[in-house]
Amino acid sequence: MIPQATKTILLVEDSATLSMITSDTLRGLGYGVIAANTGEKAVEMAAADEKINLVLMDIELGRGIDGTEAARRILEKRDLPVIFVTSHTEKEYVDRVKTVSRYGYVIKNSGAFVMQSAIEMAFELFETNKRTVISEKLYRSLFENMINGFAYCKMHFEEGRPVDFTYLAVNKAFETQTGLRGVTGKKVSEVIPGIRETDPGLFELYGRVALSGSPEQVELYLEALKMWFLISVYSPRKEYFVAVFDVITERKIAEEKIKTLLAEKELILIEVHHRIKNNMNAIAGLMALQAATLKDPAAAAALEDARSRVLSMMVLYDKLYCTDNFDNLSFGDYLSSLADEIIENFPNKEIVKVEKNIADFPLDAKRTSDLGLIVNELITNIMKYAFTGRESGLITLSASAVDGRIKIAIQDDGIGIPESVNVDNSEGFGLQLVDMMSKSLGGTIKIERGNGTKFIMEFKL
Repeated sequence: MIPQATKTILLVEDSATLSMITSDTLRGLGYGVIAANTGEKAVEMAAADEKINLVLMDIELGRGIDGTEAARRILEKRDLPVIFVTSHTEKEYVDRVKTVSRYGYVIKNSGAFVMQSAIEMAFELFETNKRTVISEKLYRSLFENMINGFAYCKMHFEEGRPVDFTYLAVNKAFETQTGLRGVTGKKVSEVIPGIRETDPGLFELYGRVALSGSPEQVELYLEALKMWFLISVYSPRKEYFVAVFDVITERKIAEEKIKTLLAEKELILIEVHHRIKNNMNAIAGLMALQAATLKDPAAAAALEDARSRVLSMMVLYDKLYCTDNFDNLSFGDYLSSLADEIIENFPNKEIVKVEKNIADFPLDAKRTSDLGLIVNELITNIMKYAFTGRESGLITLSASAVDGRIKIAIQDDGIGIPESVNVDNSEGFGLQLVDMMSKSLGGTIKIERGNGTKFIMEFKL
């Protein structure tokens, strides 16, 4: 509201005496006053003087236009609160001003208190109406210009079941998106015959929201319109609902196409996977066959070692194929499977017991591959040499990730590795490979001897 000290009232009164008395009363109440003694003069002054905030209008103004007509002309030029003043209480005088926007009706000589109360009430009503008009304009602008389709409807029920609904209001986007025009005031069964039978889900959705008042959002295909919709529904009051929607047919078609392409890609990947796995199996098999035909034990052993490395890579490949994230493989699962696969390929596997204490943690494919080759070499050496002449053997495999470091230990209770053999100066290709791989990981590897052999690797996670 405008502060009272800045408010100016246009007093329209043809009696000079009453004008003077009323002006004094208004000034005593803290208002500024401008007086006009004719309807024509009042219209002119109201249009010209922007300081005027309210019009106090006598109905009977003598010659010229009366107060009702003067108020009407003022309101055509400016939006102001108008209070009518008269000495008459007859109904006909009240009826004369009904066609004019008014904010009060005061009987002359009612006193300062009544006058002040009427003026304050008029200002409050005027400010409230202004806010309401602004809100209505904003709503109307949003309603007409929003790009989403909008429909305000009343749901019709029979024995508690939703059977039809009437369009009470729709916007331009509704017509543009659906192609339906002139629907306001009509039932959907009239606009789209047969929709109750083809799309019962739409009625269930709208009926549910109209009764429960709980908003919902769904993607729905309407068979009657051959379109996909993303629909948000809420209920402003029981049995009524508002649907705000977008047509998403093109998006759904694109999604289906993508799904088809992904399915085709998946089939291709499965086929490629099988071919690669078969090829790796074939390579490993050929190596085994060739090793069996060689008379030179060293050459045969070299081929067997190479075959073991291929099999190690096959285990990693299987894990990679089964994961959705190549950057974070389950290392514990991989290490356990790899150890089983390696041991399974040796003829003395029945006498060897394996104990595992493997913590699971994620690791990228590159380092997993390098560690796989190291583990393959170490377990292979254990199976080939550690239990020679023994009726049983134990391999202990552990892995952990603590404080940002990975520690892997492989221990056997076999005959032990000679003191002359070290990882960093070995003449054998296997330990040379272990040394190279551990350095590529930026880690260390050491050997502990006593009651067998223990290899310990450490590097940053």
